[in-house]
Formats: sequence, C-alpha cells, structure tokens
Amino acid sequence: MLLNFLFLTVLITCIHASKVIVSVGGLKGENIFVPQIIHARVNDQIIFSWVSGSHSVVESDLPRSCAKSAKADAFTSGGEFTAPNKTMVLLATDIGIKYFYCDVPGHCENGMYGTIIISDDLLTLTPTLEVSSAGPEIIEIYRVFTENYGYHIIDFRIFTA
Repeated sequence: MLLNFLFLTVLITCIHASKVIVSVGGLKGENIFVPQIIHARVNDQIIFSWVSGSHSVVESDLPRSCAKSAKADAFTSGGEFTAPNKTMVLLATDIGIKYFYCDVPGHCENGMYGTIIISDDLLTLTPTLEVSSAGPEIIEIYRVFTENYGYHIIDFRIFTA
C-alpha cells in the first residue's frame, strides 16, 4: 500500500512539473533575458539557454541588483559562457521570489537582470502596475500577489519627465 502511495505521489509531481525556457541573450545579440519576469510553480524546471553572446546567470538579493546574493546556496551558472552550447537548469523548489542578473561587466547595469516568481498556483501571479508622479519623475512599480506571501515588488522603472 505504501509503495502505491509513493508511486502516485511521484506521478502527480511529474505531471504537474513543467519546463520554463529562458533565453540568455537576444536573437539579434542583445544583452537580455527573455522573458525577464519568469512565472513558475514548485517542481518546474527553469532552463536558461544561451542564445547569443557571452553571459552568466547569478542570483542577487534584490530586484535590479547587480550584486551577488549573500546566501550560501545562491544559484549561479558558474562563470561566463558563450552561446550557443550552454544551458543551466534550475529546479523551482521553494515558493517565493528570486532575482538574478548577468555578471558580465556592463550587462546588468544596462538592464540584463530578471525575476523568478515561484508559487504553488500560477493563477495568483497577476502583476499590477502603479504609476505615481512625484516631481519630475514618474515611477512604475510592478507588484505581484501570492496567497502565501502577499504583495511583493518585482520590478520598478523611473522615468524623468
């Protein structure tokens, strides 16, 4: 009986797990991650696939941060690699939000960073946009709501009016 239960548990986990592909570098040589905001469920495989250029994938602690995470178990591609013969697989194990960037000089500073949102239910991942005007700047704040963790800021942009 226990063996049947374990088999069923493994089968259900495999059925619900999927693969999420993230392009590292654009088709025209751009320094980007596509998509920049990744939605995944627990047990999904997030596959970073090098498309063009030389890039890395390094976890950070904050959105749009170009500094390596202080966590001992932070994920990384293990260095800079050149397309097209590189992939990196990250298993989405814990519900929450993770941030990452390219560590090649100048890439992160010019927008090569991203966000991974891991939830137990993709239906709760609805980004919202807030636009506020404070003096000469307009700030867009992208938030996401998860049932387990409430609202989180996943990205923001500041425009000068």
